[in-house]
Amino acid sequence: MANGYYHDILTAQGFELLGSIHYDQNFILWWNPNLHVEVSLVELDGAVLLRAAKHYRLQAWGQNGELYSRDLEQFHEFLTTHFEELHLTCSSVRDLTPSLVRRQIQEKKFGHLQDKEDVTADRLAQHLQKLSDDFNEGKALLQRDEGLLQLDCGRSPLLQRYLQNQIGCRRRQLEQFRTEAKTIHDRLAVQKHLENEYIHKGEAVCLLFTICSNIQFIQEKEEFTEALNSVVTEIQNAHTYQIRQKLQGSKLNIYVNEISAPGVSLLTRWAGAALNPRELVRLNPKFAAVCKNFEEDYMVFAQKDILLAGAIQEEKKLVGARIIRNFFKRLEVVPAAPARTDPRPKSSMPVWIGNTSDGGTRIDSPWELPLEKMGHVYISGTTGAGKTFLAFVIVEGALAYPDLSIIVLTPNHQWVGLKCAEDRPEVLERYKLFGLKPEQARGFNFKYYGIGQGIGEPLPKDLRRLATGLHVLSFKYSDDRSRCEISANVLQSIFDARSCSESSKPQGLIIIDEAPRFTRKHVCKEAQSAAAESEKAINLITAEGRKYGLSAILLSQTLRHFSYDLAAVRQNLSTRIFMRNSDGEIDHASQFMDDGREILRLRTGEAFICNQEWGCVKILVRPPLCKAWEPTDAEVKKLVSSTSEVEQALSKEAQLILDIACTQYYQTGQPVRLAVIAEQAGVTSRRKLNRIVDELKEASAVKFEYLNERGKPLVIMPVNTQKTNLNRT
Repeated sequence: MANGYYHDILTAQGFELLGSIHYDQNFILWWNPNLHVEVSLVELDGAVLLRAAKHYRLQAWGQNGELYSRDLEQFHEFLTTHFEELHLTCSSVRDLTPSLVRRQIQEKKFGHLQDKEDVTADRLAQHLQKLSDDFNEGKALLQRDEGLLQLDCGRSPLLQRYLQNQIGCRRRQLEQFRTEAKTIHDRLAVQKHLENEYIHKGEAVCLLFTICSNIQFIQEKEEFTEALNSVVTEIQNAHTYQIRQKLQGSKLNIYVNEISAPGVSLLTRWAGAALNPRELVRLNPKFAAVCKNFEEDYMVFAQKDILLAGAIQEEKKLVGARIIRNFFKRLEVVPAAPARTDPRPKSSMPVWIGNTSDGGTRIDSPWELPLEKMGHVYISGTTGAGKTFLAFVIVEGALAYPDLSIIVLTPNHQWVGLKCAEDRPEVLERYKLFGLKPEQARGFNFKYYGIGQGIGEPLPKDLRRLATGLHVLSFKYSDDRSRCEISANVLQSIFDARSCSESSKPQGLIIIDEAPRFTRKHVCKEAQSAAAESEKAINLITAEGRKYGLSAILLSQTLRHFSYDLAAVRQNLSTRIFMRNSDGEIDHASQFMDDGREILRLRTGEAFICNQEWGCVKILVRPPLCKAWEPTDAEVKKLVSSTSEVEQALSKEAQLILDIACTQYYQTGQPVRLAVIAEQAGVTSRRKLNRIVDELKEASAVKFEYLNERGKPLVIMPVNTQKTNLNRT
């Protein structure tokens, strides 16, 4: 079968026949020595299955230095994330050869042996023999000069001085030989000790892995060349862009070598495991060359601490065990957050943002985000994935806590929607999935600063006033420099205002929409200095803000926007939320999820929320009550300039009572006792509270009812709402 029609095509493409198996199936292997690519064919009834593969081995030492056991998990994550099909062959042997051990000692570059480039025992022995020969020759010359000096008996002062100088030089040279020989002896002793340590405590590990192309199905001869080019190109692209650029070109401390000859790889895979080098040497010296080839695939590690004079020279690594553990780790199911039918403790400041999701049509139990434990948050997703909806929902939930200030920095108009109720039928239709009623849609009393258009509120002269209250700063139509300058000043002022006292509870929530547009990488050249100050302020908030009760929420399409100069921002993120995204975000998502590729399959509105506190949970985000949309300029001006009559007429105390009542009702779906709201608002005077009640009644902003209980407590309920449970279904 090797002489089928494809034989000439493969030969013309530079492939060589490795061999074939003809038993129950016709299986044929070809190898391209120039591309280091293997092609396999399975022939049945005139049809051919064709695929290409490329083989690699993991190296213990590479361009970035030594491989550590902690690197293995990242290495395995990379492989399983980037390749749909992956073949691993792992072997571990304890019966080490001296050559394997000596190579490890040489690569390790122990401090006791660093002054020589080559520290193998053979080279040391050769050098010691040369020193011995030089010493014997120098000793003979010294004896000759001493004999000449005695024969002269002082008759020639000139000869006497010459011979004395020669004898002094000979003796100094011999002393140098003795010192160097002693050093070599010590080095040999260290070498021998380390060899014995590794032979008794070390292990040799071989990890080969293979990446494969997709399978091509061929029925006609004319299809074969195109199919062959397709699988070879696919495997070469994977080698260039995944292995060379992302693996060996990334910050992972990983180095791999492609297999350049198929023999050892084939024997390793088809024999079931790598051959034991020590056994090969023992069986027959003729296999020494084969043993040498196999040793190139092995990495030597310490199974127990390697000691020298009681000091640890290399700590145990258990690399073989870790490889096996990481290999089977994929079989474990990452536990989802438990379904919650009871709310999180109030002390954690919970916010209901959606329900756990199975990825289908079923909606599970409500899930709450604990503001106290979320820290700084990063939300990533492509356009249309639902980032803004999710951020709106978090803000709405945060409004349940009146002491929490909220400020939004945004380069667009979308966030003006916080001020108006959702009214789009397609969004309201989704309310019933979460037990919400369309009547519950509402806006919130945010101050809006249309900085780029000069509409809405003017920025206060003292920007520290933005550290309290509810604010939206829109930079629509602002140039890069103005946007970055103002945002830097605002963030710095908020930090200054809050840094007077530390707080274990969140005191301020800072949302930065399209966060990369406030950094140097995404602004024009003229705005670089301003963007640098903006980056500095963002770094300050994420690095030090949490101890003062400040939490930041950054929205971006990918975390790659926060690399290099903004690496500190990445390190200080506690909660990472992944919505539907592209391949570029898989690497980052894989560090927190069982399979980073899951983000490619998310529906609009679905998200993975990852935090050490609760692990990784998949939720379907509930629709917001306010309207998250991109309005026209005319709609923005109308919305911002036409503040409602209720807002214009109410006093500050009455407006506060109204906001708390609306937020509490939004959270519970039940009327709220007036006494509770008054206590939260800090209204202790009965006379003042009665005046506020009269003011709210006159404005028709709320309804008041007396409960049929002892004392007839008064409850407050916003108008145009019904008694519906918002938090549970």
